[in-house]
Amino acid sequence: GVAETIQRADRVRREAEALRAEAERLPERAGEIDRRLVSLRTRAEALTTRSAQVEPVLSELRRRFTAPCWQDLQHVPEEAA
Repeated sequence: GVAETIQRADRVRREAEALRAEAERLPERAGEIDRRLVSLRTRAEALTTRSAQVEPVLSELRRRFTAPCWQDLQHVPEEAA
């Protein structure tokens, strides 16, 4: 009846107001997302730069420490026998 129609109309009005309020916030949210994307892009570039430095350093560490480690173990089979 009439009471149910009025209740539905009130519910539709409240939902429409909530949607309008959320739609008004969309530009602000879009700005926040843009700022976050810029920040994430900067971080990703920094990580890429840092990761590019890992391989040369790791290679140097391998050259420096592999020989001494291997030389320490060279006589183990003879000592074990």
